[in-house]
Amino acid sequence: MNHNTNPSVGTREFPLSLDTIKTSLPAVLFVLVSLFNVGRRFLFDYRLLTDDAAFFLHGGWYMSQGANLYTNIWDINPPVPFEISWIFSLVTGGNTRGMYALAVLTSIVLGAGIILLITDVVLGMTEDVEAAMWAGLCLLVVPGFHWNASAGIHPKYLVMFLGFASLYFAIRSRPALAGACVAAATLSWQLGAFFLPLAFGLLLSEDRITNTVWYITGGIVTTAVIFAPIALTSGVRPFLLEVVIAPSKTGDAISISNLGKILTMLGISSIPMALGVFGALLHDKTDSWWILCGGTLFLFQLVALDFDGRRDMYVGLCFAAVGFGLLVAHTNRERLLKAMVALLLVVSIGPLGGFGVVDYSVTASEQARPPHPLFQSSIHAIGETVGVSGTSYQSLSRRDEISQQNLFWNTISPDHCHYMMSRAEIQWMDATGVGRDECGQLPLRQV
Repeated sequence: MNHNTNPSVGTREFPLSLDTIKTSLPAVLFVLVSLFNVGRRFLFDYRLLTDDAAFFLHGGWYMSQGANLYTNIWDINPPVPFEISWIFSLVTGGNTRGMYALAVLTSIVLGAGIILLITDVVLGMTEDVEAAMWAGLCLLVVPGFHWNASAGIHPKYLVMFLGFASLYFAIRSRPALAGACVAAATLSWQLGAFFLPLAFGLLLSEDRITNTVWYITGGIVTTAVIFAPIALTSGVRPFLLEVVIAPSKTGDAISISNLGKILTMLGISSIPMALGVFGALLHDKTDSWWILCGGTLFLFQLVALDFDGRRDMYVGLCFAAVGFGLLVAHTNRERLLKAMVALLLVVSIGPLGGFGVVDYSVTASEQARPPHPLFQSSIHAIGETVGVSGTSYQSLSRRDEISQQNLFWNTISPDHCHYMMSRAEIQWMDATGVGRDECGQLPLRQV
């Protein structure tokens, strides 16, 4: 009897290994749930975009019509979210439906990229595929993480992706790319600068001088590219006033009570996140120092600098997710940990996140809305109630009377540069005495 001894004959090789499938599973699950949530927004008539996302997209459209960022549009956020939206407007010819589709697709890709970066980092630290997979899945138990990704561009998703990309490249001794990602993260959200010392510290393990030079070079080049449109439109002083000085004048006071707010917002998902901190403490500190330092920095952000909602917690929770993966790799009770996360996933993706509501504060305010402007060709009822006429809107003082949704979907050019009327914006106007038409005009010495 002849036996075929060639293992390649009569067998079928799959292009993906089981290990690859496991480490990719969390990202794939995130994409599927996020796409499902996009459908839910249409089906249940939730807002397709959050107000912040609508504001960024409107700003990008407005810039494509000739408006200058920080001169015609007042905001404390750095330029990256606006410039991405500006590119969307240029690509789609200012079509709001196309811009919406690109924004949602970008957010979902960023969310999946964040999870892939976390799983890859944990895999590199532990060489444990199961630990890497459960680190990625741990992030999906966070309330609203997949729900918010289905609602347009948000700076925190940009910072999570770019920040962890900088750590990824630093671990792999790619200093120029690490510096570029840190610069882009900082110009997405000011506190993205917290990644600067983390990535730099990881690069100091070898060839310090060369790595430092390339790290700085990558940051400078990226900053120059991002900052060029602002410099070319005489926006340097307005940028300094609104993005650098204004946050220091309008920030929240230090509040230890924010710790309770964190636990309340996280709910039962605070358990695996706390275990993630424990996992980072158990691991060799020469490898895990950046996890503990990063988590501490972004906890300080929540307590003392910036904590307006759930999205502000997400960056710090990414470090906790890495720590949870380390704990799975080192404990002999990994089955209990996996069972807990699996149960929380059912709760987060099922009743609370995928088929019902994430929680009251996330979705209750999005219900009982008029039909989506996406399906309307004229200004709808919301616009009529705030005095919209043609391509302009009547001057109003209260934020709740100015619909960012309406401005974006109906491509309305504002009468004033102060039109978001966020809490920080109102605080700035009160502190400086500027009017609705005064953006970036104060001499720096006056503030």
